[in-house]
This record gives sequence, structure tokens and C-alpha cells, in this order.
Amino acid sequence: MRQLSLALYAEGSTDGFFLPPIIVRSAQGILSKLDQLGIDVQEPHIQYKNPGGRSILIIAQELAAYDLLVVHSDGDNRGYKKTLDEFFLPAKNLVLTESDKGKSVCVHLVPLIPVRSIEAWMLADPNAVCTVLGIDKKRASTLDLPKKAVLVEKELNPKRTLDLLIEAAYPKQPKSRKKDFKYKLYKELGSEIDLQRLREVDSYKYFEADLTTTLLQALDFIQK
Repeated sequence: MRQLSLALYAEGSTDGFFLPPIIVRSAQGILSKLDQLGIDVQEPHIQYKNPGGRSILIIAQELAAYDLLVVHSDGDNRGYKKTLDEFFLPAKNLVLTESDKGKSVCVHLVPLIPVRSIEAWMLADPNAVCTVLGIDKKRASTLDLPKKAVLVEKELNPKRTLDLLIEAAYPKQPKSRKKDFKYKLYKELGSEIDLQRLREVDSYKYFEADLTTTLLQALDFIQK
């Protein structure tokens, strides 16, 4: 069975918990639709941005042996398009230029750009959130969970919304225990979240479309 080696350039450690299963499951779904069932999608190798920040070009050079590199960058206050135009595309052009020079570099790059932060994606499937946190249906009905996934990226501070959700779900728990719940959510939600629900979120749809295009390019390159 052919293995597809993936890498992820992530912003922080919690992103390294939540995103890998999302990336693997998304790639598996795309490959299934492409009738490429003989490809084993590997768990992504993760590189994190340090405070100084290494460039995407350097990361692509270091990870030249990988088939595909997912580049995560929260939109923060820039929004999706500005982050793509000012951060990802110039870096991708540098990578392609290096490749044209015959340099060893991973050329198959995929942008993953949540509007504001990845926590918006985490709010897209309330049922999965409740399952991971062990919140029963009666308690869930009293919480201010988003009714439609398409609305989650309108949250001005999704990280704070997530904190308030855990606070409301477990008001009597000590602060240290609430941190444990949040850690558990990052660790487990990526495997539980309904991708069909996540497809209602624009930035995930963009990621899935870019992943599809790049997988096709990578497969063509691999099979030559």
C-alpha cells in the first residue's frame, strides 16, 4: 500500500492536537472520492512556529521528503483573503521558485486559514463538543451553543467563547479541572467532529478544496 506522508506547520501546541485528525480524515475522504483507496494517509509530522518564526520556505526545505505540507495560520484580525494573499501565497511562490532552481523542497503546500482562530472550527459541531466533554442533552440545551455551523466564524473571540462554554457546563468545577476539560477537547474533538457539519464553515470549505487540488498534484507527482 502506498503511503502518503503529510506534514503540518502549526501555530501552537493545541493546534497540533486538534488539527492532525481533521487533516487525515479530510484527506481520506477526498482520496475515497478519487477512488484512491490503496493509499495509506500517515499521521502528520508537526512543526511548530516558535516566537521568532521560521519562514514557510525554510520549513518546506526541511520537510522536502514529505508529500504534502499543510500550513496553518489563524486569520486573526486580517481575515481569510488577506492572510492568504499576504502570508501564504508569497511564501508559496518562493517555494516554487526554489523548486524551479532544482532545490530540494516540498512544493505541495495547502493553506489552512480559520477566520480569527481554529477554535471557531471547534464550535461547529455542538454534539461532538458535548460528547467529548460528557455533557448530557438536558445540560446541553441550557448552553449557548451555535445553532448553525455557518455562524461560528462570526464569533469575535472563539477562544473566549470556548472558555465560557466550559465555564457554563461545569460552573462548580475548580479552575484546574476546567483546564483539563479544555485540554481534553483539543485532544479528542478532531476525531469526533462531524466533517459534514464543518463543511458549512467557509474557511474549512476553502481548505478542503485546496487539499483536493494539491492531493491531485501530489498523486500525479508520486505516480510519475
